[in-house]
Amino acid sequence: MEEMGLNEFTLTGYKKLFSTELVYSTLSSEVSHFSSCFLTKEEKNRLSLQISEEEIRAGLWALKAFKAPGPNGLHAGFFQYFLHDVKESVCMEIKRIFASGSMPDYLNRTLISLIPKCQHPKTFRSYKPISLCNSVYKIVTKIVVGRIRPLLNKLVSPVQAAFVPSRKGLDNIIIACELIHFINNKRGKEGTLQSEWIWRRPMIGLNGILYIKSSKLIIFLAS
Repeated sequence: MEEMGLNEFTLTGYKKLFSTELVYSTLSSEVSHFSSCFLTKEEKNRLSLQISEEEIRAGLWALKAFKAPGPNGLHAGFFQYFLHDVKESVCMEIKRIFASGSMPDYLNRTLISLIPKCQHPKTFRSYKPISLCNSVYKIVTKIVVGRIRPLLNKLVSPVQAAFVPSRKGLDNIIIACELIHFINNKRGKEGTLQSEWIWRRPMIGLNGILYIKSSKLIIFLAS
């Protein structure tokens, strides 16, 4: 595939991934009463504290030194080795990002490497996209994660497998298969619970939620 064709191919793939045909959904209103955990004022204030040099250093050293670099060609190992020379400028840049609440375009640029999953890939899903981000961008994300992680147990339900350490999304598929097997083998009067439910096809992208809905029951199979 030629370079220009590959660029358009990738752009179209990401547009489809981050777009949706769903204009309005009643799901949010139906499950809004499940949201019972909120951050306290003190917790919100801790998230908004000024970034310290210790957090920046911890974020930098949490990165693997020689992973593929971003557009500027400087991997994390460069910043770790020459920290005494670049510390002031890096800290100033990161503090400015958090103070303004926006990431400068020159730091937000990302290279995308497409790794084919099969011999003759023809669709975007046939590639594994690898994002090569700027090292400063990675430090910012590490700091954000470090601040949010202590609050996740309070905000995230244990059934949301995608956010629970040591759990895999595949677990949800296994549960769904077991549920269908149970329904199909359930004894009783004619008809099954399966016929009374509305099954919605799992969708990739912004519609990425799979659920079974009835008049009285909603079971989430994927977060």
